[in-house]
Amino acid sequence: MEDVFTIATLVLALSIVVSMVGIFRDVLPHLNEDDQLFLRGLFTFHGRLGMRETLSRHFRFNRLLGRAWNQHVQLFPKSRKRIIFASLFVGFFLSVFAYPLWLALGRK
Repeated sequence: MEDVFTIATLVLALSIVVSMVGIFRDVLPHLNEDDQLFLRGLFTFHGRLGMRETLSRHFRFNRLLGRAWNQHVQLFPKSRKRIIFASLFVGFFLSVFAYPLWLALGRK
């Protein structure tokens, strides 16, 4: 039964990533050029980064996430991708929090 929680959580986590990639793909042509280049180069290897560069990339990615989400809301007001993303996100956290409860209450 523990494997079921693990597999379900991993599937939900992968589904969250896939749904967010779908949102980014919709919005990418409408973002400014700097954001497009940052997003395309986000997962490339840049060598060893210091703490300042790492934090800078982290904060820039957070701002980009917010801009992409808001742009998607404006461009596609009736899109279901955001609802799917939110549902998967809630399901993921419920499965993460349900597992310790199941372990604690299941042994009695």
